[in-house]
Amino acid sequence: MDVRGYVARLSAIGIEIEALEAVELQILANLSQGDAPGARSSMMKTVGTEISQRLTELALEAAGDYGHAFQPHATAPGGPTPGYPPPPDQGYVGPDHSLTAAAKYLNDRAGSIYAGTNEIQRNIIAKAVLGL
Repeated sequence: MDVRGYVARLSAIGIEIEALEAVELQILANLSQGDAPGARSSMMKTVGTEISQRLTELALEAAGDYGHAFQPHATAPGGPTPGYPPPPDQGYVGPDHSLTAAAKYLNDRAGSIYAGTNEIQRNIIAKAVLGL
């Protein structure tokens, strides 16, 4: 994909983030008046994790082959990864933005599972909004 394709996809994600922030502000305003968030909290979780996953997918694609290199010594907080000796020169392959692309991508896959799977959140939304 050329740069324009990445920019277009990143712009679309940015718009979705702005929309999600607007919903969050509405929820906070309602909470300050004593209202319950209702199904909107489930929507926030579902949409937020899906946006995050698309963003990390885009980052991994943008990193290209550099994003596929196994470099835990570059991403491990606090030091080396147990059982994996870092290279003697402590060097990394690729630009800095590519060092964490794969780790963030893989970690974000869990976002649609923890704190109530997105499928369960969709069921909550369907019951609350559609009465199903």
